[in-house]
Amino acid sequence: RDACGYIHDVVVEPSARRRGAGRALLSAAFEWFRDRGAPRVVLMSAERNAPAQRLFEDMGFRRTMVEFTKEL
Repeated sequence: RDACGYIHDVVVEPSARRRGAGRALLSAAFEWFRDRGAPRVVLMSAERNAPAQRLFEDMGFRRTMVEFTKEL
């Protein structure tokens, strides 16, 4: 992957969800990365976390990778 900013986790208290907190956190991260010259932002989401995926897509993210996991 080329140069990028990477968001590891976006966590919003359940009682605060759907009030714009996630959007505000992502927007602040975008500004922080932009100020430091990052040309793009990358993050991952659990396959079953549809609400987060909708938020990420609404914020302009697109699917670019598929991750595989094997339990041992």
